Amino acid sequence: MTKKPQTPKDSADKVVKNIRIVLVGLRGEDSITESLYCSWSKEFLEAANAEYRTTRHVRQRRLR
Repeated sequence: MTKKPQTPKDSADKVVKNIRIVLVGLRGEDSITESLYCSWSKEFLEAANAEYRTTRHVRQRRLR
């Protein structure tokens, strides 16, 4: 079975879903396993870091 390639919208939807899950976990609104919470938090932080690096790179290029 072949996976269809992800579109930017699919990627954005996944990030938004992960953000919501992390926020729910931080607020203590839902019971999730610690390992699941940790993996989602790690994905969230990695995505945020990647976005920051991309944005910073774009800003630096504009300043030149």
